Amino acid sequence: LPQRSVVRRRHRHLFSKPQRSKKKVAAVNVDNQIAVLHVEDYKPVARMVKDVLGAGYHVESCASGLAALEFLRQKDRLDVLIVDNNLPGISGLELVLRVRSIVHRRSLPIIMLSGDDVEKEAWRAGVDAFLQKSKAAKQLAGTVERVLNEKEEDDPE
Repeated sequence: LPQRSVVRRRHRHLFSKPQRSKKKVAAVNVDNQIAVLHVEDYKPVARMVKDVLGAGYHVESCASGLAALEFLRQKDRLDVLIVDNNLPGISGLELVLRVRSIVHRRSLPIIMLSGDDVEKEAWRAGVDAFLQKSKAAKQLAGTVERVLNEKEEDDPE
């Protein structure tokens, strides 16, 4: 009897579903800002995204897919990636595929913001949300918060 291990009480039933937490977005920076990388070669759209997201977001911009890929390979903290499909260098779809193959960026929420009709291809490539540029001003901030909340529910820390 002294060699037996102590019987511990279970916290959950073996067959119960995992409980989802009701936490809000915890992916905030030291400056209380969410780090966003926006990959867009058309400057008016890049300015519009910065204006729409506004306070609470630190938006970095890249004008090409290759520059964004170099930025993403570094270990800098990043909460969300917003990418266009028509980019110089590599396309947005190719960028999404490559980001999903980078080990420390696999769970990074990716939003494709494009004027092209590539929604099906974007979902297959691995985006978390797809927005048409014509509707971006109204839906972008809500979509960013939604993908961050979904990430937080999937990966409670």
